[in-house]
Amino acid sequence: MNVKFTYLYRDAGNYKTWYDVVFPNRTGKTAEQLTEEIKKHLISGQYFDKALAPLPIEPEHDFDEELDYTWLEFHSLRETPESSTSSQDIEDFIASLGANLA
Repeated sequence: MNVKFTYLYRDAGNYKTWYDVVFPNRTGKTAEQLTEEIKKHLISGQYFDKALAPLPIEPEHDFDEELDYTWLEFHSLRETPESSTSSQDIEDFIASLGANLA
């Protein structure tokens, strides 16, 4: 079953935009197991840098490098029957989050 990764972009004005990506889950791990793995790779247990683990975000205004953040906030991961919207497997995505801790 695929998994839906939900995350949040919060800009410098504290405007929030929610996003979802549906990843294939080829290993068949549960959402709980994968969530534990994800949290081990997050900054302060919650954040990741979009530059190291690129996900689609489309800020509602022009991005200001001096004010806006490149960090995204992990919200949840759950199993879903929906079709994947990413060709990248969830395990590969989780591995890319590890670069945040290097």
